[in-house]
Formats: sequence, structure tokens, C-alpha cells
Amino acid sequence: MANVLIAVVLFVSTVLATVYFVAQVERLARQLGLLGRTGVRHLRPGAVPRIGGVGMFLGFCIGVAVSFVIPVPRYPEEVAK
Repeated sequence: MANVLIAVVLFVSTVLATVYFVAQVERLARQLGLLGRTGVRHLRPGAVPRIGGVGMFLGFCIGVAVSFVIPVPRYPEEVAK
């Protein structure tokens, strides 16, 4: 597989997974009431979910998993146990 195609596949899969997981985590946060404060000192007028980073981390993990599925030449240090 060409390096450009590998990069595109990894980028697209990671972005799609991140968008999906952030949306799911946001919905869950709103259901559970895990929202940031609103007020005069805060820039956003509405409540913002506080656990969006969890969705980003899950998207990152999917990207790493996809990178190990794609047949790419690897250095021994990358897969050392």
C-alpha cells in the first residue's frame, strides 16, 4: 500500500471514529448531567459536556488499532512486548 493511501485511510478512520464517539459521549453526558458550569465568567452561554475527551481518546485508540491492522513495514521497537 502506498504511504499516502495509508495516511488517508488512517486519517479518515480516526476522524470518523472520533466524531462518532464524541457525539455518543456528549449524549451520555447530557443524560447523566455531567455538564460544565454556565455563568458570567464563562465564555459559552450554554452548558458544555465535561467528558468529551473520553470520546477523543476512544477515536485515537481506533486509529492506533487500524494502524496495526494495515500491512505496514514496522520497526521491531514498535511491536516489542
